[in-house]
Amino acid sequence: MKDLIDALNRNLSNYIPNSKKSSATNSASNDTVATSAAVKAVNDNANSRFSKQGGEVSGRITIRNGDYSGIDLMNDAKYRFILETKPHNNNDIGTIIYRNSAWENEAQIKIPKKTGTLAIFEEVLSQQGGTLRGILEIDTTNSFLRGKRKGNHGWYIGFQNSESDDAYFYHYIYETYVALKQNAAEFNKNVIAPDFQTNKGKRLSSALQKSDIAVISGSLTNGATLPLPSGFNQNQCRWLVSIKADVNIDRVKKSDLENTRTECYVDNNRRVVARVISRGGTHTESKTGIRYDNSEANYIVIGIK
Repeated sequence: MKDLIDALNRNLSNYIPNSKKSSATNSASNDTVATSAAVKAVNDNANSRFSKQGGEVSGRITIRNGDYSGIDLMNDAKYRFILETKPHNNNDIGTIIYRNSAWENEAQIKIPKKTGTLAIFEEVLSQQGGTLRGILEIDTTNSFLRGKRKGNHGWYIGFQNSESDDAYFYHYIYETYVALKQNAAEFNKNVIAPDFQTNKGKRLSSALQKSDIAVISGSLTNGATLPLPSGFNQNQCRWLVSIKADVNIDRVKKSDLENTRTECYVDNNRRVVARVISRGGTHTESKTGIRYDNSEANYIVIGIK
C-alpha cells in the first residue's frame, strides 16, 4: 500500500493544477504557466509587428511625436537625413535636415506651405547666374527688368509705370533713356548713329547730294499743269500751292458774297485749280454748272531722290 501511495504522489508532481495555468499575455507572475492560448496571442502579436531587420509594410504608417515628428535615416558616419514636420501655424509644412553625430544641423531645406511643383536644379536659373534657353515672361501691372551693381540701381527695361504703354530703356547713373512710344522713338540725349544704308543703296553720310535735291517755284493760272524739276518723277516730289491773285472782289460782292469761295489745289493729274466760285462768275463748268472766275496760284515743288 505504501508503495502505491508513493507512486501516486510522484505522479501528482508531474501535473500542473488549473489554478496555476494562465492565458494572460501581460502577467509578471512566477507562479503560473502560460497556456497555448497565451503563447498563440503573443506569437500573433509578434508576427504583426515590423522587424528591426526590415520588411514590407502594406498599410499607412503614422508617426506622432508632437509638432516636430520626423523620420531619421542614418549613414555609417552617423549623419542623419531627417524629414521633420513643423507646427500648424508655421509658414513651412516641414524641413529636410542633414544633421551630424553631434546633433548639429549642417544643411537645411525648408518646404513652404504653398501649392506648386518642386523643380530640378538643372531646370531653374540660379541666383549666381546661368543660361536661359527659353522665353522669359514678366506678367505684372508694372513689368520691367532691372539691373543692379553693388546694390545700386543701374538700368531697367520695361514699362515706365502701370498707367503707360510706353516702353523704356533707362540708365539710372547717366539719366539717359530711349522711349518707344506709340508713334515715335524718343531719345533724351544726342544720338550717335553709324553710317546706315537704305534699301535703295543710299548711305546716311552721303545721302544729301546736290544732284539728289531740286527746288522750283513760280506761279500758274487756273488749269495749268504743275511742272516737275528736271530729272525727277512725280513720286519723288512734294509741292505746295497758294492763291496769288484774286478776282475783282467788288463784282463778287454785288453778286452774292455769302455763296463765294476760293479754291486752290493740285488734282491727281497735277492740274492746278486756282479760281473763285460765285453766282456772278464769268465762266461756267460744263459738268456741274458751277460759275467761277480764273485766278493765279503760287507754287513750290521739292524733289528728293
